[in-house]
Amino acid sequence: IIAYFQPIVDNTQGKVVKFECLARLNDNGKIIDPYHFIEPARVSGQLTSITRMMIQKSFQAFSKSDISFSINITHDDLEDGYLADFLKQKCNYYNIDPNRVTIELLEDIAHHGVEDAFSQLEILNAYGHKVAIDDFGVGFSNFKRLLNMDVDFIKIDGSLIQNLHNNKRSQKIVESINNFVESIGAYTIAEFVDCQEVFDEVKRLNIHYSQGYYFGRPSPDFHTYI
Repeated sequence: IIAYFQPIVDNTQGKVVKFECLARLNDNGKIIDPYHFIEPARVSGQLTSITRMMIQKSFQAFSKSDISFSINITHDDLEDGYLADFLKQKCNYYNIDPNRVTIELLEDIAHHGVEDAFSQLEILNAYGHKVAIDDFGVGFSNFKRLLNMDVDFIKIDGSLIQNLHNNKRSQKIVESINNFVESIGAYTIAEFVDCQEVFDEVKRLNIHYSQGYYFGRPSPDFHTYI
């Protein structure tokens, strides 16, 4: 398992301000996307091992900088209940301010999460970590549930962002999501921004941050983008 990094851009400043850490599998030089190995890892009980490896590699990569980054967390990680202690250990070892590390979880985890998921997130928040909800706007998206969570970022699902400049319905949905997110004191990140036209529309709708191929594909070296 190796770590790749994709830039996230501040739409007002127009510059990279953080990175999402993404798992890849290096199979004898062939780089494999998680789509092909995450579910087998889940079935075989190895998913939390992958998360631990990604935390280790990500903290190591950013230990000599002051750049912020996000790490994807799964239902299995919350169920195992190891995150708070493990992250605290890595922050201390690599001398990384917890405020630089965003815990990114899928919206369906927030909806169906394990019984003490919210209490775990509260502990992570109290320690200084930020929390992001990924892929918001599809599936189990629930505005009311967000009111009960201390969330810092909402990542708007790419299906709503792709072709945003040509889709009036998506524009209305994205605008509604952004207005709600601002009302609870959080920030929005547009996923799958892949061209100037989409980026222009994202900025027009006052989305705070953007991520996508227009700014950079996942890379094993984040220095490429700073």
